[in-house]
Amino acid sequence: MRRVYLKIAGLVAALIDMLPAFCRRELFRIAARSIGVKYAAFDGRQGTFEGPIYDRVIWPLYLSQGVLDIGTCNLLKSFFKTGTGTLIDVGANIGIVCIPIKRELPGVDAYAIEPDPDNCECLRMNAFRAGISDIRLFKRAAHWRECVLDFELSNDNAGDHRVRNKKSASEKELCNESSRPLIQVQAAPLDALIPLSNLKHPVVMTCDVQGAEVDALGGATQLLESVDVMIIEFWPYGLKRAGADLEKFFSIIAGFPCGANFYSMDETTVRLIPIRELVEQLRRIYTEESGILHYDVVLAKKPF
Repeated sequence: MRRVYLKIAGLVAALIDMLPAFCRRELFRIAARSIGVKYAAFDGRQGTFEGPIYDRVIWPLYLSQGVLDIGTCNLLKSFFKTGTGTLIDVGANIGIVCIPIKRELPGVDAYAIEPDPDNCECLRMNAFRAGISDIRLFKRAAHWRECVLDFELSNDNAGDHRVRNKKSASEKELCNESSRPLIQVQAAPLDALIPLSNLKHPVVMTCDVQGAEVDALGGATQLLESVDVMIIEFWPYGLKRAGADLEKFFSIIAGFPCGANFYSMDETTVRLIPIRELVEQLRRIYTEESGILHYDVVLAKKPF
């Protein structure tokens, strides 16, 4: 009987090996969840990353490509040429930006802001695996005031959890958001979380909070005075779903004299333009974009 079982197991394994990679990943995900596994670790060129097992986007992408946000990471590294500075990672997820930076540039101070409990736990574990003990992690949503927020959870993308805004009900949904489960998360202003004195320059901020950028940066008026460079996501659909004030978004980024817009970040082709021209580009994209495309926007206090 044991031989029969072994032959069956071998046949099943052979059949699984014949499946496309995405099918094998999905079988693994389903099997792991069925026995109560919450997180799984995966290797790639940026080291080992642990992520929520339900995710169908971040860790499958890491498995298939071996890198995550490599363009953003390379651009960030170019800002820290002296090996020192401050990185503020708002919407840090599982650490796919701040951990590679800290691994290669341990002299950079890093702050990570992430409200989702599972992502926070994975970020802690990923930092530990990388031998990093000094990332200052805040399990908070960045917001203009201290409060408790409704937070909707994506069931297949650990990078697409979002603050729920009642205004979004008037905007057509493309991602089935109304069916998402809700949790409550603590929120706080960045000005209250990040020590504003003695920040090491250059101060570089990343902000990717799925459409809640206006509320997040509304609590960072003092901090933004010290930020030298900011990489922020511009996602028309996310901003509309969040009920964001577009003109307020533009007034916030107008604090940076120049910037650049990318669909896909590439540190080798950054060409900064005056902020007035960039705002006009983004305004046109916001008006014309009817899908879910998003863009990376680099903002700088001076040319680099």
